[in-house]
Amino acid sequence: MKWLSGLSGFSAAFFWFKGTQRTLELKAPDIVTINPHALNDGISFMDSIIVNKNQKTVKIFSARCTHLGCKITTEQNGKLICPCHGSQFTFSGQVEKGPAVKPLKTLPYSVDKNSGEMTVYVS
Repeated sequence: MKWLSGLSGFSAAFFWFKGTQRTLELKAPDIVTINPHALNDGISFMDSIIVNKNQKTVKIFSARCTHLGCKITTEQNGKLICPCHGSQFTFSGQVEKGPAVKPLKTLPYSVDKNSGEMTVYVS
């Protein structure tokens, strides 16, 4: 009889779980289009991204600090500075000084072979 009472608890849990519907919403990434030829070498702040361009490469990072998500808009003494809690990042996105412990998120992009424009996928 004990197994029967255990079974009734299992079936109640099963029906509760089965009756609970969950919906997963997938959000399309925001897209930013830039023309790297129009940018000077060095750091450029563009809305939700940070572009680090030199003669050979372009690196693109999220402008959101990895500590609490504040928007980074300042470069000072060769560092990217978070205005909220003072985290500092190198131009390659690595943490130089906390409280942030994770590097800035590198963002994926594609390049239009005809125009040279870059489409950056900001999530």
